[in-house]
Amino acid sequence: YCVVVAGNYAYVADREGGLAILRMLRDKVTGSIPTTGGALLSTSGDASFVFPNGAFTQTVTLTYRHLWTDENTGALAGIGHTLDLSGIYSDTGQSAHLVRGQAYTVTVRYSEAEKGPAIEATLGFYWWDGSAWSQEGITSTVDTANNVIMAQVDHFSLFTVLGHTRRVYLPLVTKNY
Repeated sequence: YCVVVAGNYAYVADREGGLAILRMLRDKVTGSIPTTGGALLSTSGDASFVFPNGAFTQTVTLTYRHLWTDENTGALAGIGHTLDLSGIYSDTGQSAHLVRGQAYTVTVRYSEAEKGPAIEATLGFYWWDGSAWSQEGITSTVDTANNVIMAQVDHFSLFTVLGHTRRVYLPLVTKNY
């Protein structure tokens, strides 16, 4: 019997039940968006997703998950807003997609403490392309006076908010005495 936490996952070993892998979440919200459009809000109100009329050809059930930690950020700094947005068609249960040429608006509100070492003006939305964070196809704007970042997005994915830092990594030199 053992529990090990690594990144956003908890690995729970049970002698009789085997291994369970659990993803740790800060928040999870599910809601329906009809063909006429609508919005999905996080529990705390710090994240919103607004879909225009005609974004979908049929009603979609969306699931928003706010992950506990930022992962694989490389040289960029995460601000604690890594989220997963997925959708299924309500009547078939099949994966949903936006109508070609449609996009939705994602808005994230953040605090000064969450911003941490990130240079605020460089914050942007990124999506996970399977091997790295990418900004391709995403247009982000930052309102530094109100601590809000908005983006136009045309697909569902794992997303995060990242920014550049002024961190300097010095080489480590050791000597044998």
